[in-house]
Amino acid sequence: MLMNSATKIFLMLTIVFAATGLGQSTGNKLYNEGKYDEAVANWENVLKEHPELKDLHYNLGNAKYQQENYKEAMDQYEKVLGSAERDSRADAFYNLGNAYLASNQADKAKEMFKYTLKLRPDDPDAKANLEMLLRMPPPQQKPQNQENQDQQDQKDKKEQQEQNQQAQDKKDDQQQQQQDQASKDKDEQQDQQEQANQDNKEDQNQREQPQQSSEKDREDMTDDEKIATQQLLNALRDREVENMKELIREQTKGPRLEKDW
Repeated sequence: MLMNSATKIFLMLTIVFAATGLGQSTGNKLYNEGKYDEAVANWENVLKEHPELKDLHYNLGNAKYQQENYKEAMDQYEKVLGSAERDSRADAFYNLGNAYLASNQADKAKEMFKYTLKLRPDDPDAKANLEMLLRMPPPQQKPQNQENQDQQDQKDKKEQQEQNQQAQDKKDDQQQQQQDQASKDKDEQQDQQEQANQDNKEDQNQREQPQQSSEKDREDMTDDEKIATQQLLNALRDREVENMKELIREQTKGPRLEKDW
């Protein structure tokens, strides 16, 4: 219940638009219609042309707040704190308190509401917000042993992640080595096959070479050489025939018979 009340508090901004003007009035209209992005763009353009309109930073801070851009909203509110008007400074402190509260910075929010009440002691919203914050219990802190346990758990988790990563890296390296070895074996097998094919080709060439040489030698002979060679072959064949005949005669001779006188 207390948290819900606090939530309602910081949504209540003090809306006080800066002095009138065509550009500023357009921004005010856009803001009231909930078109905060367009309102921001409008007021930023006006400030570029008229940087002397310091109070316009207040309007711009409100639009940034509605965009939940609390840091930039604070920056805009702080630019109004140098204003000579007491109420303008009080409004800026009040909305700074709301921005700090929305950013979960309760201690700073308390200080801003206190400043608001110093400038405007009868401000009911600042008083209600401050009283609500003072009644809120301080944020619970984790016991020291719990923090130590959380740190240890975080450390263990990190170490486990590192171990898992190392295991994965090792597995990847082994797979890469296996792939490299398989590729190397395949290359060696291919080289051996190519060498065997080359050796077979050379043997085939060596077997074919004498026959080709003989045929080439015959082709290179002149007609006279061919005739002489043929005559020599014929003579050898004739001689071989005579030798064969002589051998046959020797084998067919019968034994010599002695006379019986």
